[in-house]
Amino acid sequence: MEIVVPSNWNVIVDVNTTFGGIEDKRMVPPVLPSGKTLILKGSCTFGA
Repeated sequence: MEIVVPSNWNVIVDVNTTFGGIEDKRMVPPVLPSGKTLILKGSCTFGA
């Protein structure tokens, strides 16, 4: 699964992984933060 998030959003990852993974591939955030936060909660099993 791929989720596209603007680079100036704050992303909090709370995911338990078992033989899987999660990563943030966004570029360095711009100077002006948006004040928005995306919280990802869940689990990932045998996936990336």
